[in-house]
Amino acid sequence: MKCLVKLKKNLHFILFNFGGLVGLPTLLTANYKTLKSLRAYKKGATYKNLYFYYRHENFGDWINPYLLKKISNSGINLTLCDSKKNKLGILGSVISDFKGNSTILGCGINSKSCEIDEEVKVYGVRGPFTYDKLSIQQKMMCRFIIDPGFFMPQILKKEDIQEGIDNQVKVFFHINHKEDMLEDLYLGDKSIVKLRASSEYDIERICSEVVNSKFIITTAMHIAIVAIAYEMPCLLIIDDVKNSVSGDGIKYKDAFFEELIKNPPVTKLSEFNGNLNYEKKYILNKKYVDNAFNEFTKLIKEL
Repeated sequence: MKCLVKLKKNLHFILFNFGGLVGLPTLLTANYKTLKSLRAYKKGATYKNLYFYYRHENFGDWINPYLLKKISNSGINLTLCDSKKNKLGILGSVISDFKGNSTILGCGINSKSCEIDEEVKVYGVRGPFTYDKLSIQQKMMCRFIIDPGFFMPQILKKEDIQEGIDNQVKVFFHINHKEDMLEDLYLGDKSIVKLRASSEYDIERICSEVVNSKFIITTAMHIAIVAIAYEMPCLLIIDDVKNSVSGDGIKYKDAFFEELIKNPPVTKLSEFNGNLNYEKKYILNKKYVDNAFNEFTKLIKEL
């Protein structure tokens, strides 16, 4: 079984890096659209090696190549985690996947038990719980603490997003969640937004849906992060009933720390009764975000 999993993993990599086989995706890969998006991101005069979870069209994971491409204007070369190439990790609960010749610019831990390879260069992490896991040398190297998802408005400015007329309450489910997850709760008239994303267009479409909302309900952490970054009223509901998202939940505490945000709009599914207050009650430290973004862009250009 392990051999088959590894074979499929390498097959994805070969098909992407040797584009002549892209005509066979429906037979040989799980998702042609994903490969097509990867090939589009790969275009560029220079390349940066990037590792992230690319197969499942998860919005949060696909912010990785979007940010890197927009800031560096380089082609993005998908790199497997066990590759010996120097590779970047920007966003996601994947920091423990990286070994040796790797550079981290914002990733975080997935559970309290995660270990971080001391040989990995860490210039930025998602939050204080990840920071506490770093070695003394890595802590001295670290130049920012924030999830890079908070940088989306710096790249795709709110004023550049076309205003829509669908000013509704919108529900964004994590790709692991079914639409009946909240069926026992009355949420009023609402619109459910499809969250699968891989292309640049997909990322910008979802950001547009976020900005053109009356209120956002989501079970996906990075939708909440982007909504807060755009200063939209929102609520993140954590599934603590079925625990359908990997990890032990530490990533939520890691991402929404007090220095960055006061009164984060986060609740557990087991504690949520369906009552919604459409007011924005959280306070985002925008100066903190700006300072972290400046460090982030400097690092990408330096590497």
